Amino acid sequence: MKDCAARVMCVFSVTMIVVSCAGATTPERVQSLQIRPNVVLIVLDDMNDYIGYMGGHPQTRTPNIDALAAQSVVFTNAHANVPVCAPARASMFSGIYAHNSKNYGFAKWFENPVLRNSKTIMEYFGENGYDTLGVGKIMHHLKRDQWTTFGPGPDYGPVWFDGEKTTAHPSVPKPFSDIGTIDGSFAAMTPEFVVSGDERFVGWYQGGWHNPRPMRYYSDDDRDRLPDEISADWAVQQLDSRATNGIDKPFFLAVGLIKPHAPLHVPQKYFDRFPADNLQLPRLAENDKDDTYYHSHFDENFKGPRYYQTIKQSYADVDDGLRAWTRAYLAATNFVDEQVGKVIAAIDRSPFKENTIIVLTSDHGFTIGEKDFLFKNSLWESSTRVPLLIRLADGEHKLLAAPASHIDLYPTLRDLAGLSGETRKNKQGRKLDGTSLAVYIHRDDAEPPLYALTMIKADTDSQQPEDMHYSLRSADYRYVRYASGDEELYDHRVDPNEFDNLADDGDYDDVRREMAHALMSYFR
Repeated sequence: MKDCAARVMCVFSVTMIVVSCAGATTPERVQSLQIRPNVVLIVLDDMNDYIGYMGGHPQTRTPNIDALAAQSVVFTNAHANVPVCAPARASMFSGIYAHNSKNYGFAKWFENPVLRNSKTIMEYFGENGYDTLGVGKIMHHLKRDQWTTFGPGPDYGPVWFDGEKTTAHPSVPKPFSDIGTIDGSFAAMTPEFVVSGDERFVGWYQGGWHNPRPMRYYSDDDRDRLPDEISADWAVQQLDSRATNGIDKPFFLAVGLIKPHAPLHVPQKYFDRFPADNLQLPRLAENDKDDTYYHSHFDENFKGPRYYQTIKQSYADVDDGLRAWTRAYLAATNFVDEQVGKVIAAIDRSPFKENTIIVLTSDHGFTIGEKDFLFKNSLWESSTRVPLLIRLADGEHKLLAAPASHIDLYPTLRDLAGLSGETRKNKQGRKLDGTSLAVYIHRDDAEPPLYALTMIKADTDSQQPEDMHYSLRSADYRYVRYASGDEELYDHRVDPNEFDNLADDGDYDDVRREMAHALMSYFR
């Protein structure tokens, strides 16, 4: 066998054995047999459909994610099960619906009676002989003993420091800036307003809640690395190190990138790619919220309605405010796309390429102005829809339009990797709620999923599932039901932006009843 010139591959079911050289990284080493595929899971934060292949915004720039999509099985109708970060991630990584665990909000997931007695994806892979590696924001609450190795944890920076405290950037108008350090700030990173002296510092800060520190920023080319750059670089270093050292043990690597989560601060060059004078607004319709019910179930102090009204108050015209936010969001999206590209490039130049499954998704979407709303945590398409790409070792590309959701990811990866064993720790845990998509991926004649379920917690102290609000997405429709019984129905065949609520349209009575009945089946 000539160095770096031969490869023997055998496929058993959906797992594989690969013999390959380590390429230029290790020219004298031949990789040993590895039975199970590696898995690299990239999780973005607050990423809606403003990705090129998803068509959410015509001016977005996501060349690396688009290139990955061209080599992947693409779920074009994928959704978050809870469109807010903490419960979304707890559900995704446990494979258990929030209404079944009653883990609805920001309580620590590992203290939840159901989740603490159930195995996370990383625990399950670890028990099946994998090294589990993580970096950045994976679960909302980091528990390092879940991992073989965990790099730098989540850091929402850079944030602005005014000399006494972190706050919104001084360029953000009031009252929007009064929202605060994280959600109330969006600005290009420049040295403007920075004061750096022996006795006083005003400028960019990062390091997370527990280790805040000044950030060196003189220009786009002379600065400290941003948190997502640090996370991507750590993942690349792990991949290169394993290749260099000939580590044959299969690995599960989770890379949590925080952008485009607020604060929307990235270097100026990313903003420059989206000139403000020709930036297109999101897809909006006048009086779009008038036939919906979210605003009657949550008061004006809830973040989505409040952030919209606040940005409206902060600019002469609400369109100006939404355009400013959209520009920052697109800049942050372009920035995080570059970090994704680093990780993919490291995989593709490594000896692991032929035996690695790559998954990319986001914890949920984000609504930018639709229905007088600026946030996540709603039951509409802009908030629930997420990218979901699975690149298999053979790089097969196809589009799957049936509904899928994060709850399906755990059982799908279990099957694609050929893993086995109980996913509960004991009887107090819960078996996986999702459906494996592996057969659907591999067989065109397989029965696809019918629905994707999304839940948001109601403004109540109740923990009972029947007191929450739900949405059900099928191939053609979205059905929304609030705890009061108020309903919304959207026909995506003719109304992809969900402008017209058809719940009271007699022509859709059969569809509404069918989806209402299907929703109730989740609670039997």
